[in-house]
Amino acid sequence: MAGHAKAVAIYDRPFWREVGLSGDATSRFGPLAEIHDASPAQGGPYALFGFLGVPPQVRTDEQVVKQHVLAQLARLFSAQAATPVSLSTKRLGL
Repeated sequence: MAGHAKAVAIYDRPFWREVGLSGDATSRFGPLAEIHDASPAQGGPYALFGFLGVPPQVRTDEQVVKQHVLAQLARLFSAQAATPVSLSTKRLGL
């Protein structure tokens, strides 16, 4: 998976677990095709990690990609997902 573009959103708590969500999802609506809870069972940091499922030529603007990632996370995991402590993306361009 090293060649794939990735996104990691870090949160101060695993709010998705508090409402019974696993943090795992697959989606055809948004840039992330596959999302996983990348957090330890206890203690932080708490994170949602995903692989971008859009071609490199579509993801050249990092800020636009991040906006779409946050919108998708909010749709899947609640509005709280739109405000991570940090959001990182890797290997976006060609």
